[in-house]
Amino acid sequence: MNSVIGLTSPKTFKVAGTIGRQGVVVLVDSGATHNFMSVEVITKLGLRPVHTSGYGVFLGNGLTVQGEGICQAVTLYVQNLAIVADFLPLELGSADVVLGIQWLRTLGQIQFNFSKLEMRFFQGATQVTIQGDPGL
Repeated sequence: MNSVIGLTSPKTFKVAGTIGRQGVVVLVDSGATHNFMSVEVITKLGLRPVHTSGYGVFLGNGLTVQGEGICQAVTLYVQNLAIVADFLPLELGSADVVLGIQWLRTLGQIQFNFSKLEMRFFQGATQVTIQGDPGL
């Protein structure tokens, strides 16, 4: 969750995506337990999070950030792949959306090549490849 505090690296796994007509920067983060979406993007899209009790998100730097609500069944498009997922609103730094273990665990076996910023997995009999963009 270094993205939350604005730290990034050319080797982080980021891809361009869209939600509706809004372009977003998506961070695929196996260190994040949940999926998160920037409060700014939620506002721009006019999404209305469903009320939940407050929650705390423990960041990798030891800080805890408070959040509330959930955006349910949001469709995110990444490289011709439609991802329908729930997202927790959070102030994010260098990404608009974080796809964490909450999404990754739905994929089954995943092959990552971090040198090439590439991930592969199967959806049914079709192999899906997502190519990271070091320029994001």
